[in-house]
Amino acid sequence: MKGHLPLIFLIVFLSSACHSGKQALKLIDKQKYDKAQSKLNKALTKDSLNADLYYVYALLYTDTAYSGYDIDSSFFYIKKSLQYYASSDIKTKTKLQAKMGIDSLVLMQQKLLTDTLAYQRAENENTVQSYQFFLDEHPLASQQEEAIQNRNQLAFDAASALDTYEDYKNFMDTYPDALQYIQARERYNTLAFRENTREGNLKSYLDFLQAFPDSPFRPQAEGQILQITTAANDFEAYENFIKQYPQSTLRRFAVNILYHLYREKYSSEAFFERYARLPFIDSLRKAAEFEQAILAPVFENQHYGLMNGKSGYVIGTTYDLIPPSYFCEGISGQIVHLAKRQKDKTLHQVLTKSGTLVHEYRLPLRNREIPENLERQKIHEIGAGLLLIENDQNKYCLFHQSGQTIYPSNDKSYPLDTAVLVGSVSPSEEIHEFASFQFIKIKENGLWGIISFSGRVLLEPLYEEIEAYGNFLAITKDGRTAVSTRAKLIGAANQLPLELSFLYDDVALVDQKYIIAYDDDRESALDLNLNIVVPLGRQNIIRPIGGLSDEIERDKQWLIREDKLEAFVRNDSLLNRNKSVYYIYDQETSNQPKEIYQKAYFNSRWMALQNKDGFHFYDFQNTTESKVYDSVKLVGENFALLFESYPNAKDSVKVLFQNGGILSLVSPERLDFLLLKPNIISAGNSREYILVAPKNGPKEVWSQDGKRILQGKFDNLSIYPSTLFVIDQGGKKGILDSLGNELVPVRYQGISNYQDSMLAIFQNKKFGAYHFPSKTLIEPRYDAVLQSYGQPVYNLEDSSRTELFIARNGNGYGLINQENTPLTDFIFDEIQYWNDTSALVRQDDEWSIYRFSRQEKFDKIQQYIVYGGIITYSLLDKFNDEKVIKIYKKEGYGMLSNRKGEILPPTYDDVRLLGSIRNPGSMYLSEKYVPEADLYMVMHLDLEGKLIKRQALTSAQYDMVFCDE
Repeated sequence: MKGHLPLIFLIVFLSSACHSGKQALKLIDKQKYDKAQSKLNKALTKDSLNADLYYVYALLYTDTAYSGYDIDSSFFYIKKSLQYYASSDIKTKTKLQAKMGIDSLVLMQQKLLTDTLAYQRAENENTVQSYQFFLDEHPLASQQEEAIQNRNQLAFDAASALDTYEDYKNFMDTYPDALQYIQARERYNTLAFRENTREGNLKSYLDFLQAFPDSPFRPQAEGQILQITTAANDFEAYENFIKQYPQSTLRRFAVNILYHLYREKYSSEAFFERYARLPFIDSLRKAAEFEQAILAPVFENQHYGLMNGKSGYVIGTTYDLIPPSYFCEGISGQIVHLAKRQKDKTLHQVLTKSGTLVHEYRLPLRNREIPENLERQKIHEIGAGLLLIENDQNKYCLFHQSGQTIYPSNDKSYPLDTAVLVGSVSPSEEIHEFASFQFIKIKENGLWGIISFSGRVLLEPLYEEIEAYGNFLAITKDGRTAVSTRAKLIGAANQLPLELSFLYDDVALVDQKYIIAYDDDRESALDLNLNIVVPLGRQNIIRPIGGLSDEIERDKQWLIREDKLEAFVRNDSLLNRNKSVYYIYDQETSNQPKEIYQKAYFNSRWMALQNKDGFHFYDFQNTTESKVYDSVKLVGENFALLFESYPNAKDSVKVLFQNGGILSLVSPERLDFLLLKPNIISAGNSREYILVAPKNGPKEVWSQDGKRILQGKFDNLSIYPSTLFVIDQGGKKGILDSLGNELVPVRYQGISNYQDSMLAIFQNKKFGAYHFPSKTLIEPRYDAVLQSYGQPVYNLEDSSRTELFIARNGNGYGLINQENTPLTDFIFDEIQYWNDTSALVRQDDEWSIYRFSRQEKFDKIQQYIVYGGIITYSLLDKFNDEKVIKIYKKEGYGMLSNRKGEILPPTYDDVRLLGSIRNPGSMYLSEKYVPEADLYMVMHLDLEGKLIKRQALTSAQYDMVFCDE
């Protein structure tokens, strides 16, 4: 009996608990909430593990009439009820079902109700916090997904309201699975790029890449870095970018720019040698091979294509339109322009010679679309790999040959009127090596601007004119001019301020460090920092006074000319006149009275200023200090005469040479000085000499280096290249060298007409010559001025050298050598150089190739004509010692080379050279009509005359490739 007491007690207790819960439910139904709560509390003090009591508590807290209504408390109790119900045995659960109607379904319904009420509360509050609280407290609620979406949307809306990349970053970190994550990331990346590069300078982009290395805006940042660092267009900047950004999408573009710039200044071969380790070199080498080749158009299957002389077709026969100039000249440039018809449009394609597409665009198909229309769609290769491509509105877009759009960034817009390249100026102290061109000047809507080669706008197209003056720029707007510099323009690429003050009418360059600016009749001088070194005033700024070396400051003193009113009396009237005076402007003593000079003489090396004290002489190479002389004369650019008078001694004169040497002479009143220059001025022959001629005695000729090169008695003297002096003594002429050695005796009536290193000699109505390189004198016995025939030929066997000359004897021309040996008969109407052993000669309106010996005398018995019957000829091309002529004989046209002989026999209706013989990829094109078959035979041949391609074309097909020159 005792063993069953606990079970009996449990049954009694459960019955009591169920009774209490049931009573509490009735009290709740009667809205006697306090009594119900008291009943439940009392029951729970006896046993806190009853599921029914917690269930009733859950019901109590969800009764909206109850003052203690609380969803969270209800949820707490229903979770307890479920917990205890789950741990109860079958008998207990059966009891709860029988007494209270409680089972798992009832409890779950109450939980679902509580979840729903909690979610409704979160919805009503509609905050991130309310949804988060619901999610945290009701993790198994069916509304979890909806709550997450609402929470995320509210969080994203909050981040969007603040719209900072930090807030979007916080959102992404907090809600990585949000549907708005992608949108937030896009906005985050955009704002991060915009905010961190707001200053737009190089540092901001570099810092951005360091802080956000994986940003999708990395290409934009790298693009800005490329544009900023390469604004000066020096080679090193491109090389640095290529090396520092190995993963950049712009790397290939940078390599292409560098390649075309370097090739423009030097050559493709030089580029590949210097930059052998750069990426994409192999593809550039291949492209370079195609660039050098000449392409010829072919017409097959009613379409055009292009071929070269080695690999055959490089652009297949798929095009309908081709510029007519291609038929006559081939394609030697870097770019090809072809078009296809597409319904009501024409697809224009711009390609490299390897067939790589650079750009394409469509234009309306005209009623009569003919090849000439392609000529109107102009593509200008303006240099350094840049192309101006025209649309049908005569506007241009600027492209790089690699296919990159340079300006504008949107290649669908064609805003430009034109574009030109601005050359570089490299200061001597600059360590960087610049390309041949530094900027691109663009014209848009009639106004000019400047961009870099990578497309950065350095100066918006807002100006009437932009002119480069050395390192300076003159920028005109509304008729007024502002002065800036290349350095400041380059700085503008990095957001440094470019302040333009339109204060002037015009400018003039002094040198690479100074510029003069004009405003009406006033002038001012500015340096490279745009500092005013000479204030604006009514004056003429002549030049800076200072040393030619950088150690001596040059902008402290300037030579200035002013016009001052001077009073004078004429016919008892007091009148005024302008008189020019000179003074030295000194920045340090600008407020002190100025020393006035009446005369000024100057050149690039010296200056002399005259006042009442004498001539103040300046030697800019050595000092800025002056010495005073009685008189000074500047003779040319390389001599200065310094005169001094002495009361008790002979007066003297010093001849100062450009290298600093001095020749001191006495009694200058008995001397004449004359500047001598060569009669023929050339790039390597611009030296000056001074003649010192005493009243009695031998004359002397001194070089600008202070060396006496000639002394003697002569009446007149002329200087020719190779320092040949033709002297005149008593009406007879001869030739001396720079050491005074007699090359030709002084016995001829005339010596002049320097040509081909040869001076013509005239005596008794006959002509001879002195040939300086061979030291050959040919006595005057011919009836016309001699001409050189070709270049001298050296014989290695005996080390002899032969020079040939064209001479006229009677009515005919012939050849002689330097020993006066006649090598041909004098029977020709004209002689042209062909090669060293054959001449192209004309006799009786017919041309022949005539062989000769360079040393053996002409023998009338021998047959010298090796090729005859040429009616007319024209020079097609020449390179080094080869030339090719197009000949016409009775049978037709052909081609001859002075090195290769007959390339094409003269049997064709026409022959042409596509390209140049200097280019091994060039081709010959021959045409011949075969009337029996009504076909045109068209052949392409290489420069050796070997067949590349032969075509038989009908008349209709031939018309499609006909060259109408």
